[in-house]
Amino acid sequence: MKTMLRLTFIMVIAGAFGASAFAQSFGGGVLVEDPQTPGVAIPDAGYIGTEDGNNGTGTDAGMACVDSDFSVINPAVEITDAEILVGITHTWVGDVVVKIEAPDGRVLTVFNRPGVDNSACDDTSCAGFGDSSNMDGTSLEFWDNGGAGNDPELMGSTIDGDMNICTDDAECQFSTNPDNTGDVVDFNAFLGTRTDDGDGIWHICVGDAAAGDPGTWDTVNLRFIGVDVTASEPGPYQMPNGYLLESAYPNPFNPSATIGFAVADAQDVDLGLYDALGRRVRDLYAGTVGANARTEVTINADGLPSGLYLVRLNGESFSTTRQVTLLK
Repeated sequence: MKTMLRLTFIMVIAGAFGASAFAQSFGGGVLVEDPQTPGVAIPDAGYIGTEDGNNGTGTDAGMACVDSDFSVINPAVEITDAEILVGITHTWVGDVVVKIEAPDGRVLTVFNRPGVDNSACDDTSCAGFGDSSNMDGTSLEFWDNGGAGNDPELMGSTIDGDMNICTDDAECQFSTNPDNTGDVVDFNAFLGTRTDDGDGIWHICVGDAAAGDPGTWDTVNLRFIGVDVTASEPGPYQMPNGYLLESAYPNPFNPSATIGFAVADAQDVDLGLYDALGRRVRDLYAGTVGANARTEVTINADGLPSGLYLVRLNGESFSTTRQVTLLK
C-alpha cells in the first residue's frame, strides 16, 4: 500500500482506468487535464481506520482508484495552478473520502468525511456519522485558491439531509481540507513542495468510510495549469475530440465570469447561456472561429436570478457544456 499524499487516491482497482492526459497551449500557458468516467461502485466497506494521524482515512483495499498519466508534462513547464473535479453519487456525504497521491508518493486528502470529528477517530472506530446530505453526481471543483474556497468539511451543512450538494445549495467550489479541525490545505501548498514537476502517474481514490449508504464514482478530471518557460509564442491546442470548452472563472460568480473555447478546425460556432429549464437566457458568441485559436468571452448575468446555468458550445459536428453557478 502506498502512503497517501498528493493528488491521487491509493488503490487501483482491477486494471486501472487511467488514460494519458492531454495538453493544450494558449497565450504561453499550458493546460493539462485527464477527464475520466470511472463509473464504478465505491466500496461500502464500513469503517476502515485512519492513517497519517487525522489526515488519512482507510487502506487502499477500502477505496476505488484511478490513475492519471501526466507523463506528457515537459520539464520546461512550470506548474502554477491545479484543480480536481469530482462527480460522485452518494446518499450520505459524511461517509465519503477523496485522496490524491502524487508520483513521488506524497498524498493530499481533498476532503475527509464532512461533518465528522476526525480527531476522535482511531483505527477501530469513529464517533459520529457526518453530514447526511446527498451527492447527485454533479461535478464538484476543488482548486488552488489559497484556502479561500468553501470548506469541504462543511459540505451540506446548510441544507436538509434529503437535498443535494451543489444542486440545492449552489456551493460547488471548495478548497481542500483533510479534516474538520480548520487546518485547510490547498493545492498551492501541496504543489509548492513537489519534487517531480507533476510528471508521472497520479492516483486518485474515493472511499466510503461507513457502511450502509452505497455510492458510485461517476467522473473525475485532474487539471494542471502552467507556464512553458521556453515558449516565445503560444502553441496550438491539442484536442483529441476536436474542441475544448474551458471551465468558467470565477465559478460561482456574480455578476460576470469569463470562459474560453477553441476548436481544432475552423468552423461556425454558437455559445449560449441556458437556465435549469433549458431556456436560452444569454447569447455569448456566434460566428466563425479559426483553427487552434482560443476565444474568450464574458458571461454577464445582470438581471438573472441565482442558480445553476449551463454554458453550451455548439459546433458543426459537436455540442458540449460547462456548468456555472450564479450566486448573488
